[in-house]
Amino acid sequence: MITNKEDDCLSENVNDVSGNSIELKDVYDVFDRWLYLPDKKIIDILLAAALTREVRCGDHIFLFVVGASGDGKSELIRSFEDLVSVGKAMKLDQLTTKSIASGKKGARDIGSQINGKDILFLIPDLANLSSMNKDFKREIWAQFRTLYDGYCYKATGEDTTKKYDNINLTIIAGTTPIIYDEYIIHSQLGTRELLFKTDCNNRKEKSIRARDNKKSKSKMRSQLKNIVYRFLASKSFDMSINIPEEIRRFITYETEKLSILRATAQTDSRYYELINIVYPETPTRASIQFELLYQACKSLDKDYPDIRFKELIKHIVNSSGSQVRQDILNVFVNNPFEKYSIFELRNLLRLGRDCIKRELEILWNMKVLDKTHETEFIGRQEVVDDSGDIKYQKAGRIQNIDKYQFNEKSDNPLKGLN
Repeated sequence: MITNKEDDCLSENVNDVSGNSIELKDVYDVFDRWLYLPDKKIIDILLAAALTREVRCGDHIFLFVVGASGDGKSELIRSFEDLVSVGKAMKLDQLTTKSIASGKKGARDIGSQINGKDILFLIPDLANLSSMNKDFKREIWAQFRTLYDGYCYKATGEDTTKKYDNINLTIIAGTTPIIYDEYIIHSQLGTRELLFKTDCNNRKEKSIRARDNKKSKSKMRSQLKNIVYRFLASKSFDMSINIPEEIRRFITYETEKLSILRATAQTDSRYYELINIVYPETPTRASIQFELLYQACKSLDKDYPDIRFKELIKHIVNSSGSQVRQDILNVFVNNPFEKYSIFELRNLLRLGRDCIKRELEILWNMKVLDKTHETEFIGRQEVVDDSGDIKYQKAGRIQNIDKYQFNEKSDNPLKGLN
């Protein structure tokens, strides 16, 4: 354990990993000194993702940390920068369509630097992607897709092609919630990315801590980088860690839910009715990623609690799919015997009719929800006399509405998920 005085407990030499052993709690203690992080799962997932850099199994962790501007996600990612100096990571501040592979002869592009190596990409802010035009975004996400599969290439009009086919890449990137609007990700990158939302609460406490640190930012960054480097230098990914059958069943449940949350569909632009069948992903890739993260968490700490791992995975699943769909699902799962109209869900969720309608139709098509047609009288009013008898009725109009309810049948893919 680290037992030195607070200001002197960390070596300033990035390559010095001697001395007392460093445990996960020690990492928490240093982060607590500088950042307001009541929930440490964000530290766990970042360290676990970084450790999977060592694995060559064909599947990788592409982790996007999603948080509002100013919530500290960039500082978290910067704490891994000392890995750059020893060739284990590469930091990217800006991405263009020619960053990975330029296609030009003699160019020293990123592909030439990472080919044949096990590299962690650190991207503190993906914000520049949101300002790009659609074609550039599509090309960059397509490059990420090939990077995940172990290669990248670029062809130019000069009859030149650059190709690198021995890439083992892990990504940790920071982004604002605008990432959820980038549907191009799902059409180009597919389902390779995992998202982790930061805590959107405690804004006041985070602001106070940032204000307190403004005169010590350099020291803060030095200590955060140092503890992360020294901790990871003392750990290695253990591929031999056994995955209990109960954890495998849990992963199966969560990947099924993730496939529901990430399913895409085409709907009519006017009435938001489905115009084709929804085909959820087959979650083979996510299953492997979650198993890698289990082994990584156990590699961080051999006594890492299984219950904490489950909380971490549930957080990833709830972060990685459609947020509107997740909010709607929560309503039905928490009230499985209640029926809801679109109007009632609008009042509950404070969201627009069209987006709610679209998500309800997708969930209905996937047999997560049932739909019934019911009749309501709008504007109809009965007038009674003193005895309680109806004297007459004011005319109204009859309206057929759709009501949705959680499907309690066995064919519901989410039935019985814990």
